[in-house]
Amino acid sequence: DLMGLSEKDGITQDASDQLGLEDVRTESAVMMEGIIGPDSSLAGKSLKELNFRQRFGVIIVAVHRRGRNLQERFEDVKLAFGDTLLVQGPARRMQQLFELKDFVNLSEPKEVAIRAKKAPFAIAAILAFMVLGLLSGINLIPPIPIVQVALCAAVFVLLTGCIDPSEAYQSVEWKVLFLIIGMLGLGQALQYSGVADLLAIKVVETTHGMDPRILISLLYLLSAILTEMVSNNAVAALLTPLVIIVGIQLGVDPKPFIAAVMFGSSASFATPIGYQTNTFVYGAGGYKFGDFFRAGFPLAVILWIVASILIPVIWPL
Repeated sequence: DLMGLSEKDGITQDASDQLGLEDVRTESAVMMEGIIGPDSSLAGKSLKELNFRQRFGVIIVAVHRRGRNLQERFEDVKLAFGDTLLVQGPARRMQQLFELKDFVNLSEPKEVAIRAKKAPFAIAAILAFMVLGLLSGINLIPPIPIVQVALCAAVFVLLTGCIDPSEAYQSVEWKVLFLIIGMLGLGQALQYSGVADLLAIKVVETTHGMDPRILISLLYLLSAILTEMVSNNAVAALLTPLVIIVGIQLGVDPKPFIAAVMFGSSASFATPIGYQTNTFVYGAGGYKFGDFFRAGFPLAVILWIVASILIPVIWPL
């Protein structure tokens, strides 16, 4: 082992490495497996740049990426989302490491604080949200924006102690939020600049005389293909303003077109890069790219057929 090797006659260790090796003693060290999370601040940086050993007090034993173990020097490896790391170090250091959002612990289930006494408040908030949204949707009460109802429910669970402010803050996917804001801004720019209208007119001209139900099917297919390569949020935010204008230009209700984009952009099954959970399983499970295609492509085709049939029925043109 590392400590035994460093104690042999004639072998010395660099002073900069002593912290990591001194802490990682056989009798006190544990070995655990973790994966680089989707919001990790470590992605794109090498272990040398991060000063990983001194910063976290643990050492990297192995790095697994996309079905293979990396053979090159770990210090020069650029970490990426989905990389599985085998790390060794003191239990205390391991606990501190996995408390960060940078790593997801694959060795042990994460302990979650259960506040059983607060359950009635959480259930009440969910039921109130659902009932008010339903009553408002079917016009039994004056219309209430769903955002306001959700915000009131969130404030209620905070005030009643169901969750604390730090948990609420950590649960927000800030990258996704800013991505959506940016893509909505892009959508507005396309609309106000006339580009969206131009694209919509081109789509209408290209599909002139086509049954709108076929267009719904094609929009679903386009969204499903794009979401295999880029974020589903980006696909939905980019295509939604365009399909709304297409529906208006065709003189039909744009809701079925929006539904096609919504469901299509969420149908990322055929590649490990289209959605975060796919990448997690890809790295941690040692799957190959073809495994996802073989399992996900038939499912994607089935959902495409089902959506093409049901969307025009549920949201009539």
